[in-house]
Amino acid sequence: MEDQEFCELLETPEATETPAATATPAATAAPAATATPAGPAATPAGPAARPRQVSHRGRSVALAATSNKVDEQIPEFEPFMLLPRGPPPLNGKICRVCDLEYAHKNVSNIYFDFYLIADSLNPRNIMFYLVKVISLVIVHPVLHSRPQRHHTNLYANDYLIVRRAQQFQIKITFNRPYKPKEDKFALEFVMGASPQYSKGTYIPVFPTEERQSIWRGQVIETSDNVVTMGITTAPDCIVGKYGLYVAVVTPYGIRRTKRDPALDHYIICNPWSPADSVFLDDEEQRDEYVLNELGIIYHGAYDDISERAWNYGQFEFGILDACLFIMDKADMPLTNRGDPIKISRKASAMVNSRDDDGVLVGNWSGDYMYGVAPTSWTGSAEILLNYSASGGMPVCYAQCWVYAAVFNTFLRCLGIPSRVVTNYFSAHDNDGNLKMDIILDDNGKVDRGRTRDSIWNYHCWTECYMSRPDLPEGFGGWQVVDATPQETSDGMYRCGPASVAAIKHGQVCYPYDAPFVFAEVNSDVVFYRRSKEGTLQPVKVNTSHVGRMVLTKAVLHDGRKDITDQYKFPEGTPEERRVLEKAEEFGCQREKASVPEADVDVEISAQEVQLGDDFHLELVFTNRSSQRRVVDAYISGTVVYYTGVPMCVRIPVHVQDFSTSR
Repeated sequence: MEDQEFCELLETPEATETPAATATPAATAAPAATATPAGPAATPAGPAARPRQVSHRGRSVALAATSNKVDEQIPEFEPFMLLPRGPPPLNGKICRVCDLEYAHKNVSNIYFDFYLIADSLNPRNIMFYLVKVISLVIVHPVLHSRPQRHHTNLYANDYLIVRRAQQFQIKITFNRPYKPKEDKFALEFVMGASPQYSKGTYIPVFPTEERQSIWRGQVIETSDNVVTMGITTAPDCIVGKYGLYVAVVTPYGIRRTKRDPALDHYIICNPWSPADSVFLDDEEQRDEYVLNELGIIYHGAYDDISERAWNYGQFEFGILDACLFIMDKADMPLTNRGDPIKISRKASAMVNSRDDDGVLVGNWSGDYMYGVAPTSWTGSAEILLNYSASGGMPVCYAQCWVYAAVFNTFLRCLGIPSRVVTNYFSAHDNDGNLKMDIILDDNGKVDRGRTRDSIWNYHCWTECYMSRPDLPEGFGGWQVVDATPQETSDGMYRCGPASVAAIKHGQVCYPYDAPFVFAEVNSDVVFYRRSKEGTLQPVKVNTSHVGRMVLTKAVLHDGRKDITDQYKFPEGTPEERRVLEKAEEFGCQREKASVPEADVDVEISAQEVQLGDDFHLELVFTNRSSQRRVVDAYISGTVVYYTGVPMCVRIPVHVQDFSTSR
């Protein structure tokens, strides 16, 4: 039997159309027998009738599998042959159930009387004279194969967890010693409903070298009736939960082991394997960005940085199932779950609840009566477990650091290296022109009604590490993914993955959402004032305010790591100017109108103040002209959230007379 035929025979059979030629003679003769023998001939009445309407033409397309749940209906026995039609050949012999051994030796001359043995095809009634599987055991790699550790011993899970492109072992016990030249069997790895070989959800793995595929199998050891087989999965196989069977070839069909949930196992990404697209070639970084459950998230102000400890808990019991549930809830096709690019993009939409009842509900109002305040969360596990236990009911409430932390847990749990980063003075480009348009009113205040863009004191997002075969060389590595619902991307509130290297070099034309991320860290802030004619006149341009600093936790210790240089070149350097020119080619709009040079500069300095305390404010005016200037000054303040949005409260402020000096 050819390898391809064997794979097709092992594959779960799908519904096929019955050819018209297989109609029985009685069925084809039926219309003639019902014709009336006598009577006047029918006369044609008008044009021929229209053909019968059909709902579809050609083959119908089956829906893509979107659930990781292993199919419970895989048959234990599949016969090789279809039931024959018509009488047996004249020179053939009849083979009954008791003659199967004779049939195996003379299969070319035997006609199987399926009409007589169809009722006996129950696997319990068929005598297996070849080989029979007695037991099947997955060898735990952490306990039995330390040199090939899969770095999954930290997971609290009842099932085995292995990583892609790395060998693990399975022990099969037969009813007699295994004979490689006579016995034919395969290990079957299945996922989801209606597993198919062409979709990567049904994978047969053979013990012989001549029958190898992208999943490789080899016999490691044979001892009496026990065969130890090594399995090396493909580096791009689907991430998720698999079922396991052993299929044995017999003369009359394929017999497989019964469904055993205890043999289910998980396969996740492998940052330790160079063949995997998430390979990270640094042991300390793998320990930090994959295996570390504790982290620090930075917030506060650029000149007053605060820290928030967070328990990611990617190894806690139930978290891996919760992450797979998120992909099921998103109706993500199983065929896409081997690609970290597609996984991270889909998850960036599912971690927020704006479009598809995702994990977290955002709330920046200050009213958290019907949920948990974002500042009260200290870990991701409770959020993910609540979401999965409720069947997908969004959890209340979140802000940017909660979105980033939960997303970080999701990625690390699936084996994708990731980290949470904080960008200080983070721009929110509402109209996609890659600059911040701040419109002032006649009094010099920000016109909130006309200003759509905003600048956040800080904003947190997630980075994940992966190769980008869809981009030019050099744009792999760290990718920005953001689950905070700010703007839509392809119709959904999501962002990324966007290459950090592409953002630094102004290549904002590449997917996904690079222009938005570029504006967050490297856009100009342009202040406008409306003229008497109604046009907007630029009065000030600040090219260095946005993206003052980008921080993340340092590797393997609790210090900070400044990664601003990974996003942008230093302000004012020739490289930075070239990047802005490159970004202009792809839609970046820089203000080129001449801005009148101010002959009076103002510097404002204030000391750090606690809530409820008085504070001193110092204003320094510098006259750069050759003439005397009279300044009318007034002080106004607004209490705002870290997102730059003013709070809907009025706080009385008492200003004392201030001294002046020339």
